[in-house]
Amino acid sequence: GLAVPSMALGAGAQGRGGLGQAEGPALPPMQPPPAQFPGTGRYLYVTNDRGRRVDVLNNTVGQHSLLWSFPYADPGGRVGGVCADHAAQRLFATQLNDQTVAAYDMLTGRIVWRVNTAEKYGLRQPDRLTITVDGKALFVPMNFSREKAGYGGWQNHVFLVLDAATGEKISEISRPGRPHNSWSGEAGKYMYLGGRSDQTLVVADQKTYRIVKTIGPFNWPIRMF
Repeated sequence: GLAVPSMALGAGAQGRGGLGQAEGPALPPMQPPPAQFPGTGRYLYVTNDRGRRVDVLNNTVGQHSLLWSFPYADPGGRVGGVCADHAAQRLFATQLNDQTVAAYDMLTGRIVWRVNTAEKYGLRQPDRLTITVDGKALFVPMNFSREKAGYGGWQNHVFLVLDAATGEKISEISRPGRPHNSWSGEAGKYMYLGGRSDQTLVVADQKTYRIVKTIGPFNWPIRMF
């Protein structure tokens, strides 16, 4: 049978804040996965904004070497966040400029599903998404909600909760202050939701998608973990 590889993730080549990578040496051309992939190796999945692609690096013997690549779902080239589900062999990524969230097959690079959050839900700039421990749902911070321009309406900003298998909306969670980061508790009970313009930390239940506690206010917005 197929030996399940150990897979790590990297959100590299995108610069601080996902602003994109400066021009540099020519990138090697994209190659398909080799016939023996994945075998029993260890691989690092790295988003590459300059190449508008995900590079899969072989890290089996501790040396990083490019093995194969697959293209982004959309051409904008600015990844906000990335996470994965090892059991389902799925990689999930947001693209800020394209307003999209997409799921990819980690073994082939095939797009499993793609959703444009602005077109479908009126929510803009999906950012640093996190998957629940059971692999069933994605918590997607939406930098902007339904305001047409500027930063007005930040009190009504939300996290979008998507079905990881289909990309369909499960719920919305109120998270004022430009939702930006999220973190999954290892026990699978809580999800911690940060905002770049609000001084509280919102704690949500990973099963019910409801807020269970708000911590703070702190002296500064809870943006990074």
